[in-house]
Amino acid sequence: MFIIFFVSTFLMNAQAPITSYFSAPQSEYATVSGDLNEVPSGANASWDFGTLNSSGISVDTFSAPTASQLVDYPGTTQVLTITGVDMNTNDAFFKEDGADLFFTGGSNPLFTLDYNIDNAFVGTYPLIFGTSPSITDAISGQINTQDQSTTYTGMVMTQVDAYGSLSFDVVGQGAYTGSVTRIKSVQQLSFTLVVFPGSITITTYNYYKDSDGDLVFRTSEGALNVPGLGITQS
Repeated sequence: MFIIFFVSTFLMNAQAPITSYFSAPQSEYATVSGDLNEVPSGANASWDFGTLNSSGISVDTFSAPTASQLVDYPGTTQVLTITGVDMNTNDAFFKEDGADLFFTGGSNPLFTLDYNIDNAFVGTYPLIFGTSPSITDAISGQINTQDQSTTYTGMVMTQVDAYGSLSFDVVGQGAYTGSVTRIKSVQQLSFTLVVFPGSITITTYNYYKDSDGDLVFRTSEGALNVPGLGITQS
């Protein structure tokens, strides 16, 4: 599991609308790993992630898409680049259309996920627990690795699924306790690799501070399954 949190300490109070999906530009996050209990959901949930160890700091930067990125990820209006301690980058591509937000793609040095046939609808901002609808949206496009390329179809389910209290302590970085509101997103993709059917499930959680809406903690977990090739990875 890949986990990052905002390096700061605040005390929060009540649930609040989420006004933006994005972190603040130049936000620094500690990259940590571990098994977290993210099962609690609904109103007044409680997440205590305990003590976590950091493997380094990553930085979020934002930019307009380049000409070549617009060819690969049509419609993109904003690019989020996450630069890790090893200087490797993860890029996430988005389209903003008024208050509506869409994913158009994602890439890192080993893997590319392109929503070039049917973008993934994230939601209409602001998002509010108990008011904003759960979204189920069809997605399709292309998956590229270093030596394989294939098309996929699938669905993305997104909802403001919880608010409550979040606490954790990262060794060498500091502790956090506060009130947050959470967005949950689950992508389920189906594809064929050579002649073998496969699937990918990607689950992400974003936790936003209720005091000012900043992104304070995010997790992402993926599972790849191609039974005919004996591939099971997470």
